[in-house]
Amino acid sequence: MTIQWKDGHVSHYPATWLRCNVFSESDPDPVADMPPQLWDAATCRDRIQIFDFNNLLSDDRAFFALLREVKGLGIAIIENVPQKVRQIHRLAERCGYLTPCNYGEAFQVKAKVDPSSIADTSSYLSVHTDLTYFNDTLDVLMLHCIAQADGEGGENMLVDGFKIANDLRQSAPKLFDILTTEVLEYHDHGHDAVGDFFQHSRVRTIRLNDKGVVNKIIFSDHGRSAMFCMDVDNVVATYEALACFADLLHDPINVFRYRMRGGKCPSAKRIPGDILVLDNHRVLHGRRLSP
Repeated sequence: MTIQWKDGHVSHYPATWLRCNVFSESDPDPVADMPPQLWDAATCRDRIQIFDFNNLLSDDRAFFALLREVKGLGIAIIENVPQKVRQIHRLAERCGYLTPCNYGEAFQVKAKVDPSSIADTSSYLSVHTDLTYFNDTLDVLMLHCIAQADGEGGENMLVDGFKIANDLRQSAPKLFDILTTEVLEYHDHGHDAVGDFFQHSRVRTIRLNDKGVVNKIIFSDHGRSAMFCMDVDNVVATYEALACFADLLHDPINVFRYRMRGGKCPSAKRIPGDILVLDNHRVLHGRRLSP
């Protein structure tokens, strides 16, 4: 199509371009507008996709399929990852970069004598989203298993926060509304890669987009401050909403458990491990202590 404007300027527009740019009447973007596929433990076990590490590094189509899976399901598993550090760097550099935080660009989770994070212990870790004390939390989280602990336990606990929020909206709409409006405070302090740090944020547990659809979950019981920046009359109701939300999060029907592989086989040779890729705005993760 050719248009001649009042000032004499002439513009040429391909018909396909015009069809893709008709504002509210345009077709949904196949990636940006992809609806989330909600899941519980059983459906995630049946649906989760497994990708090969070397294939992702060499095949753009395979890597795009991984990104689509994380967008749609919020979670994916990558197998056959070399058992050494900086493998997540190799993946990130395929499409962007790693976002540094107070623990560094990437950090190793180990049981430490004097940990600066509860992650660096051998304790049970309730499901949560990472870096809740940031005002702008990270989008995608990658967990690489370099050495799995001996014995049983230590499984990852994974929950679809979007499903939980929608379940709460159906069963207790008033409690859902509280978590979309009341502001909670999170903080973290200690000493790590950047030296001494103190992080603080004020955020809502459930965030909605302009159409009222859930598009972000920010939740961490072990990172939440006791301080509530809200009317004192709303505190009890907020605790009730948080308790109901947490009960749904920890209901076994919603918790997909996955023990990542990696370490040494009986002959002491290194065996490839896993990388777990999570949408940190959606999928909550934790650590199971024992069977």
